[in-house]
Amino acid sequence: MHMIYKLLVKSLPDVHLRKLQALVQQCFDTEMVVFSSLRCYDYAIVAQTNGRFVGALFARISLDGNQHEISKFCVAPGMRNNGLGSDMLSNLQSELPPHAGIVLYVDRDTHHDRLVQFYERNGLHIAAQNEKETMMAMKPEAPRPEYKGDEGWPE
Repeated sequence: MHMIYKLLVKSLPDVHLRKLQALVQQCFDTEMVVFSSLRCYDYAIVAQTNGRFVGALFARISLDGNQHEISKFCVAPGMRNNGLGSDMLSNLQSELPPHAGIVLYVDRDTHHDRLVQFYERNGLHIAAQNEKETMMAMKPEAPRPEYKGDEGWPE
């Protein structure tokens, strides 16, 4: 069983941030992740199993608080394809204020199509794309008007 929770990056001890850095480097085996660059994120949604980090996504919040940009979203190789990534996104969505949306960018590499399909299954849609990346977004649902029965319908 895994636990998923939100951590404020600024208050995260270096030892835990280094463990998350190692996880991100493991998931993106060709990408060097600079420790200090992780400190520029506002928060992280993390997953742990048996006290070990097995998933992480880092996010920044726009100045107006209306947009949360996801970056460095990863699940440990042995934990993929079991719903953990979807659970992490669901946790993030439940943590957002009602007016906030999500945006992230998918690089056009060998995993592009699989990742876009994953994000679409989890409520995001393609907002823009070019030859280098695809922007995925989820906007908050507009408030629905209160249902008033048959009022207003012609007889």
